[in-house]
Amino acid sequence: MPDGSNQPRIQFEAVSLRQAVELAAELRVMAHGQVQIRPRPLRPLGRRWHVTMTQPVPRAFAPAFTTELNELAHRHPGCRFVDPDVSARDRAIDGRLRVLVVDDSAPFRRAARELLGRRGYLVVAEVATAAAAREAVRRVVPDALLVDVRLPDGCGFELTAALTHAQPDLAVLLVSADVPPARDERVRMSGARGFVLKSCLADAPLDRLWEAPSP
Repeated sequence: MPDGSNQPRIQFEAVSLRQAVELAAELRVMAHGQVQIRPRPLRPLGRRWHVTMTQPVPRAFAPAFTTELNELAHRHPGCRFVDPDVSARDRAIDGRLRVLVVDDSAPFRRAARELLGRRGYLVVAEVATAAAAREAVRRVVPDALLVDVRLPDGCGFELTAALTHAQPDLAVLLVSADVPPARDERVRMSGARGFVLKSCLADAPLDRLWEAPSP
């Protein structure tokens, strides 16, 4: 198959090596054995794995796969299909930790985006509810979340517990304007990496809370 800039490589992001291998097996069947698939670590901590067709795919061939590829990603929770038509800037995200902000206060979301950007993080999405957070986790596949304890349609502790149960490596930092009752126990039970007052977020040790391996 000839090389060329008009021949994109189909790629997925998986949340574990096991998922990457399973995806590779299914993609080999879909590609009728004509394309090699190679899982590899996307980041040093292994939070994401790339599953890539190592031979370029002709652009005329790729659209026929798109529906099937999105369905394949949907069958693997946490997996993300990287559309070959997405720009390299959006696709590679230059190695920064991808963060989803979950808070019903638009001013706080804007402030958090600016603060996190200054500290070297990339906010890939902002949502205001627990329901939207669940969908966004599936859609944008973040590395980390900033989650308000009080959400209009649920509790941040419960949302975090559900998300970390499905994806144990997901790094969640809970925030609130004040300290909730039984904070330490609820944080531990939820699977979050920690809790920070919103007023103290600028000084929080985010590298330790988000980027350290799961306990």
